[in-house]
Amino acid sequence: MTIRGAGFKPDAIVKLVRPDIQEIEPARYEVIDATRIIATFDFADQPHGLYDLTVINPDGAQATLPYRYLIERALEIDVTIVSAVLALYRLDSQGSTAFHCRA
Repeated sequence: MTIRGAGFKPDAIVKLVRPDIQEIEPARYEVIDATRIIATFDFADQPHGLYDLTVINPDGAQATLPYRYLIERALEIDVTIVSAVLALYRLDSQGSTAFHCRA
């Protein structure tokens, strides 16, 4: 996720917080500059629900956006793989039929 704001310090901490239930820190994140942080979270086995987004600067200053992120059950992937075969017939110069397949 990309977090935009102002005054982010290089050592700022990012968390998703569900008060009294769970705090999730990103698997990795980078403070790009004082206005942007890019974070990647792993939500496997995390409690579902709405989470606050919190950024904490090293001096203790923090900003929280309440109920900003919803974690819910992911839909199962439904994939159908179809293998197609294209058959081409052509006549060669002697009038014989040649058969070619491509997958």
